[in-house]
Amino acid sequence: MPYKNPEDEIKWRTSDFGRKWIKDWNLKNKEKLREYYKKWELENKDKRKDQHQKWYKKNIEEVRKKHTEYNKKYREIHAEEIKLKAKEYHKRNKERENEYAKEYRKNHPEKMKEYYQKNREKILEKNRNQYQKTKEVIKQKEVDRRLKVYNHYSNYDIKCICCGERHLDFLSVDHINNDGYEHRKRGLSSNTLIQWIIKNNFPSGFQISCMNCNHGRSRSPERICVHQKELSEKILS
Repeated sequence: MPYKNPEDEIKWRTSDFGRKWIKDWNLKNKEKLREYYKKWELENKDKRKDQHQKWYKKNIEEVRKKHTEYNKKYREIHAEEIKLKAKEYHKRNKERENEYAKEYRKNHPEKMKEYYQKNREKILEKNRNQYQKTKEVIKQKEVDRRLKVYNHYSNYDIKCICCGERHLDFLSVDHINNDGYEHRKRGLSSNTLIQWIIKNNFPSGFQISCMNCNHGRSRSPERICVHQKELSEKILS
């Protein structure tokens, strides 16, 4: 509806009758409008982009505020769906995410330190809760790893190489060359040593012995277990 005076057109467009008329006309000519705007967008791509950038710069604070509010509401409404999708994504991209996180921590130690100091209590509480949830699973994984290593170094007949002790709680990974201090200096002992062995594809230089034989051999000047000494003495006598 043409108007010579722009003010009259604005008045008409903002009136109840004008709004209803425009709404009805848009509904009747929906496809025609879609085609027109599509064609206009293609012909005026740069102009449209420029208009959008100018408008965005002018209204940036308002847009950010609306986006924040919308995202917050969306996350509240679709909380379970988002959680499920995040779990599925993490399963599919576990290796990539872990590698990225590892690389980020390596390249930004100061940021990681600062973040930890700011959120120390929150992080510790989260870790405690997570441990309580997965405590049994973690313990079982530790047992499985230990059995894997014990089986490898005892040729699938798990026992102390010296005295034949078979109780798992009494057995340990023993350094054949008595160089365990080298690993301990690097923080490798008990579970961390087991993980290191698996990660490094079961290197040589280890055997399975009970704690008594292990300590007895390490404390002996000849680096020989008491059982072996006694056996040697019997043979010689």
